[in-house]
Amino acid sequence: MDPMLLVLRVSLVGISVVFVALLLIAGVISLLARFDEKPTKPAAFPEPEPAIPEEIVAVITAAVVTSLGCGVKVKRIRYGKGTEYWSEQGRITIMASHITRQ
Repeated sequence: MDPMLLVLRVSLVGISVVFVALLLIAGVISLLARFDEKPTKPAAFPEPEPAIPEEIVAVITAAVVTSLGCGVKVKRIRYGKGTEYWSEQGRITIMASHITRQ
């Protein structure tokens, strides 16, 4: 048998085996996805943020104007998620200290 035909036949058999295996894997995954479907909940509207008293807004605005100077306008005040902001800022500070400057 011609060696070129043998190489071609082996290549075609190998590629066919790979594609059949991939099709079987895709079929098994699609079957598992059908059985694993969970009922979807309707999208809920986000809860409105609690209103901040006007006195607190005035104090925050005064603190911002004092620290940053004139011409500052406070557009929005949001409640944080607790202490996550402090720990996130700490991580940012630590990571920024590792940046090499050129």
